[in-house]
Amino acid sequence: MATQQVPVSEWLSFFNQFSKEQSGKSATIEVQSGGDDSQRLADHLPFVGISADLKDHEKDITISLGGQSERSFTHVISMPSQVELDNGSLLITSENEGTTRLTLQG
Repeated sequence: MATQQVPVSEWLSFFNQFSKEQSGKSATIEVQSGGDDSQRLADHLPFVGISADLKDHEKDITISLGGQSERSFTHVISMPSQVELDNGSLLITSENEGTTRLTLQG
């Protein structure tokens, strides 16, 4: 599967559909902020959803993991510039924070 870029104008609808289709799957979040090193922020937690706040020229994307019986985890990506779907992983590039990779399994 080739990398598919998601235009900013489609982020809200894409994230809504993606959240519905992927809810409950095991999720891992990694951030690469420079060089080749990446930091794993969350590992094998249930995916709850992803949303975007695009109001007032402040763009934020929020990824929520966990559940009622699991520990919960929320990762906010400030000022994202690009969203791509790459072989089942979601890549979110931020001007300030590098690239966040959301990988889902199951």
